[in-house]
Amino acid sequence: MQKETPEFLRGSFAVIDSILEKAKKIDDLKIVSLPKFVRVLNYAEKDLLDKFLWIDPEEYGIRMEFFGHNVGRPKKLIPIIGQKRIFPDGKRKIVSDQFLPKTAYIAFGMMNKALHNATGRRLVILSGYRAPAYQSYIFLFNLKKYDFDFFKVVKIAALPGYSEHCGWPDCQAIDVIGSSPAGRDLSVFDKSEEFRWLSENAYKFGFNLSYPRCNGAGIVYEPWHWCWHSRQLPNRGEINF
Repeated sequence: MQKETPEFLRGSFAVIDSILEKAKKIDDLKIVSLPKFVRVLNYAEKDLLDKFLWIDPEEYGIRMEFFGHNVGRPKKLIPIIGQKRIFPDGKRKIVSDQFLPKTAYIAFGMMNKALHNATGRRLVILSGYRAPAYQSYIFLFNLKKYDFDFFKVVKIAALPGYSEHCGWPDCQAIDVIGSSPAGRDLSVFDKSEEFRWLSENAYKFGFNLSYPRCNGAGIVYEPWHWCWHSRQLPNRGEINF
């Protein structure tokens, strides 16, 4: 029997709207700590967020590692500024600033260079490090976007504390887009030469595809979501650029 949407979320549309609006006004939302985020909320908003943080995804068929809510921000967090995304129609847009822990940043740079040398293509990071507060915002944003369909959202956005985007120091996820015609389009990214190259070579740099088709986590297929694991550090001596 499928579990129902959490009771406290039903009928809380106005409170969620208010949380989202306040979150938008926080300049460093992607990396802000939960205590700082909570300070801008009123009692009703804090109460909802507190209950929301302790939803157990396994009760909804999602099996993911719990990294914690109050994990400290990585000491060496590198900003990634000025990336240009190319859309399928050829239009270009500057990606909002992203962040990666230094070691994951270095590993990605090595991988992107190797990809470019092999294919002439490059990857752009659409999403890197996300603090649990920002992950809360992303989940609630999608909850509103998909008309509060909790069962749909829990399969496409991790609950705060469970996202590999905030798995540091064990892991660090990135969502990427490419520069080839198929690589520019997330809906067909798995048909791109960038994806084919990643599938054959990403492991050499410590990256793995987290959510392939029919994955055990219960998350939808995400060919753009690759995760760097500290236990799979690349051996520089085996990498030829």
